[in-house]
Amino acid sequence: MTTAIPCAAEPLLPLDAPLARTPGAPSLQRQLLRRVRDAILGGAMPAGTRLPGTRALAETLGVSRNTTAAVYEQLVAEGFLQSDRRGTRVVGLSRP
Repeated sequence: MTTAIPCAAEPLLPLDAPLARTPGAPSLQRQLLRRVRDAILGGAMPAGTRLPGTRALAETLGVSRNTTAAVYEQLVAEGFLQSDRRGTRVVGLSRP
């Protein structure tokens, strides 16, 4: 019996837990935005962590790709993520 070991390019991230889909719950976009931001601020996703592509994450969570793309774009605008042709990564946060 062998154990699968995640490769460095695809780390285990706290992003694949289901999002709440109950009446009164925050929007899926807001939930995912909070989840990613909290993971970065809490140290679960340190600088340099590569995030899954928007299509892959959308499929994993069962949401629209527009939802994941909007979250990534917002976090890039806030300075948490950097996105280029190689992918999307967490940037180092400067602490006061």
